[in-house]
Amino acid sequence: MNKFNIAILALVSLASCLSNPVNHLTSASALAQTNNSRLQRLNLSLENTKLTLLAPKGSKIIESPLAWGTIEIKSGNGKNFHLELQITTNQNIITEVKKFIQDNDVNILKRFLIDSPDSLLYESSPGMNILEYNLYTYKNLGNIAITCENAKGNLFSESEARLMLESCRSITSQP
Repeated sequence: MNKFNIAILALVSLASCLSNPVNHLTSASALAQTNNSRLQRLNLSLENTKLTLLAPKGSKIIESPLAWGTIEIKSGNGKNFHLELQITTNQNIITEVKKFIQDNDVNILKRFLIDSPDSLLYESSPGMNILEYNLYTYKNLGNIAITCENAKGNLFSESEARLMLESCRSITSQP
């Protein structure tokens, strides 16, 4: 993902939040539903590579109509669990994404909860005293490398973001 794509994602997220901020607030019942969901193993194929990952029971695999080569994993309506997976050739993507997050003057970084060579989990604010949690991971599976991040447009709680991070970290390739 290049800087232009990252900037577009940030703007889409902000525009979505500002257009209807009430719909992006996480309700206690939705949060409880996500946290109590049992995880299931999902099998998917991304550019002819078979993968598996853990996701809440009932999650669906969707080929993104917005970005060629992107697979989405969505539970329910996606307000509490919504991931995007994409193949990358950029081994420095975490460093570049981290710099973008730190320099972003639209969605202001509050803190990194996880800052490792392959994963970022951070708290940020798009304004109006709203907080959101986002994640971005990089996973090298030998024959391919994958990025996994929360979909933009919804405000995820810390526990929802941590569940999605667990899902991203569970990605493995299948023979």
